[in-house]
Amino acid sequence: MKRLAAHLKERDDSSVFVMSPDLVEADYREAAKSLRFHVAPVPHIPMPGRAEYKMAAPLQMRQRAGPSHRSFFI
Repeated sequence: MKRLAAHLKERDDSSVFVMSPDLVEADYREAAKSLRFHVAPVPHIPMPGRAEYKMAAPLQMRQRAGPSHRSFFI
């Protein structure tokens, strides 16, 4: 998914909006460099017995609204 986001971010005709439970500081720094690349954390629930897996909780209304109409959600 990160490769797809990087490819779309470099195109002039698209923007990228990433909603993920696994955002790290580098993701926020990268998003700050571009007007067409946005990231947002989502609430998550760790999977029992497998802490490395996370299940996103249901999105709130403001998260479902998303960014502009030409974005690609990952």
